[in-house]
Amino acid sequence: MMSPDSLPSPPSKPFPKTLHRLLYAVFTQLLLLAPLPAQQPKVDLTAFSLEDLANIKVTSVSRKEQKLFEAASAIFVITSDDIRRSGMSNLAEILRMAPGLDIAQIDANKWSTTARGFGERYPDKMLVLLDGRTLYSPLTSGVTWDVQETLLEDIERIEIIRGPGATLWGSNAVNGVINIITKNAADTRGFLGGATLADQDRSSGTVRYGGHIAPAGYARGWAQYFDRDGSRQSTGPNAPDGWHDLRAGFRADWDLFSQSNLTLVGDLYRGRSGTTIPGIISLWPPLTGTFVDKAISTGGDLNARWTRKSHNLDSMIRAYIDIAHRNEYTVLDVNRSTFDLEVVERYHAHPRHDVVFGGDFRANADRTVGSINMSFDPARRSTQLYGIFGQDEISLIPDQLRLTLGTKLEHNYYSGYALQPNGRIIFIPNDRSAIWAAISRASESASRTDADVRTNADPYIDANGVLTISSSFGTPHVPPENVAAYELGGRLQANRAVAFDLATFYNHYSNRHTDEPGPAFYEDTPAPRHLVLPTYVHSNISGETHGLEFVVRTQPTPRWALSGSYSLFEIHLRQSAASLDFETATESAGDTPRHKFQLHSAWTLPHQIEIDSSLYFVGSLPVPQIAKYARVDMRVGWHPVAAFEISAGGKNIFQAEHFEFPSGELVQSEPIARSAYLKATWRF
Repeated sequence: MMSPDSLPSPPSKPFPKTLHRLLYAVFTQLLLLAPLPAQQPKVDLTAFSLEDLANIKVTSVSRKEQKLFEAASAIFVITSDDIRRSGMSNLAEILRMAPGLDIAQIDANKWSTTARGFGERYPDKMLVLLDGRTLYSPLTSGVTWDVQETLLEDIERIEIIRGPGATLWGSNAVNGVINIITKNAADTRGFLGGATLADQDRSSGTVRYGGHIAPAGYARGWAQYFDRDGSRQSTGPNAPDGWHDLRAGFRADWDLFSQSNLTLVGDLYRGRSGTTIPGIISLWPPLTGTFVDKAISTGGDLNARWTRKSHNLDSMIRAYIDIAHRNEYTVLDVNRSTFDLEVVERYHAHPRHDVVFGGDFRANADRTVGSINMSFDPARRSTQLYGIFGQDEISLIPDQLRLTLGTKLEHNYYSGYALQPNGRIIFIPNDRSAIWAAISRASESASRTDADVRTNADPYIDANGVLTISSSFGTPHVPPENVAAYELGGRLQANRAVAFDLATFYNHYSNRHTDEPGPAFYEDTPAPRHLVLPTYVHSNISGETHGLEFVVRTQPTPRWALSGSYSLFEIHLRQSAASLDFETATESAGDTPRHKFQLHSAWTLPHQIEIDSSLYFVGSLPVPQIAKYARVDMRVGWHPVAAFEISAGGKNIFQAEHFEFPSGELVQSEPIARSAYLKATWRF
């Protein structure tokens, strides 16, 4: 196994100075905030009834505030208290709590996160947002989770939609939307400090301070450092996939004149993560194997949102810039910048119509330096994504029957225009039951990987003495993958102690990408001269998925809350007669477990003692041959005083280790081992 220190690496690019200086200036000012009394103690949601939880306000389904119970979609909310009591230490791990999501840890710093099928290293059918900023990379249309972190104590809630959300959210909201919403700065006044010591998991230190800023605003600034060990191996030292990260951020909120508000959010980060790469070590002599690589990631973002409410029209204008540099020494070096602008209007003057409409524009630019394993042609690319949308929620029977109709027209640089309509209807006969149905169409946002990538593999000398390699190429203007989705669901509040939520779905997919062989050719660069056996991206797979997701919540006593969920997933894919790719359909059909089950218990004892436990069961993956596993997490917390909390827990406590994801192209999965942690948090 080779070390990246022994291999040549692309030159590192300096972090863009303009954004760095702006974020630094804003963060420095936040350190001078005038002190205020400490923030109010956290609300413990286990003290709420199930009826109260059903009335939690969500915004992701209709881009307006509405009760979760009345949303015509399969939506689940992870609250701030859920996050605190879970013991989870990063965003991707927290998403395990949501029913219907497929969360698979690849190694200590990589996750696959998707819903309703198609688990991949970079799933491209799940839109992830943080305060309105899109987290997926235009290079892959997936999320690189080791650079997508924030202070977990600042998260107000995470809204998860299972099913298409493209009419309102556009690109990549094919199988779902994950919307991470942080707390208003007015709710995080005072000082917070925390420290975590962990075995195998993440050891960290956190500091945050918030207060008042003139004339009518609040702001907070925070910083966090964490260090995560490499994956534990049954023999020998830990794997080289450790994860280290230092970041700082801020949020400021102002109440302006005429019922308007301004929010400014930003952060800076620098991180290092390792991995074991299976790939080409040398072209001459031809040699493949595994080698240790490490990624150095630096970046920052600045996100501004202005909102105004009136009796007839609500307005929102949001813009952000996101600049990132990632140097994977032996694979790819990328500098990327993104600018995004969005305008949303909501007209609600008519008693029976609630209309939302708007448009967005996004510009991406990147510069890449490739390697023998991966490269992009052209090495630089600038792209644009833009669209307009409109949706009307029609009250057919006031407070009982609502019909929603809308569509989005979006243009993607790689695949052209896509029309993404949806129709939804919900019937609420009484305050304890609701039935909803939806028909939607959504399109994947094609990426640089679909159009411009080249990956090389398997160099060898053939029987004629000719050096030969296999190469996969993208295809410009490849059609996007589409889904037509049919959903039916219902909610029932059986009594004050038991609530049910059921969602069923049938999805038809078209234009699923395949790798089709092309004519062989010779090339001289890189030397020596060699024969290339190419494949090219085409769209030759179609098929269906269907299943159900069932959630039950119960509260036997005011101090004890239980919740459980079960998910069933079926998939049937077929390639066209013209396709010569005999692997992709089979692999896609086997990359999602058929059965998933989880159970959570939150118990609050006298003397401010908390006992929390979670059981996760995930079925096997038949094609990559990943065995089924059951994971148990436990946590004990104690608040000796209101300002101090100490907790201890373990993850995967009954299993020495298990795998959750197969190794693949340029990534080697590692076993997930048991771990333990001790955490302390101060607030004043």
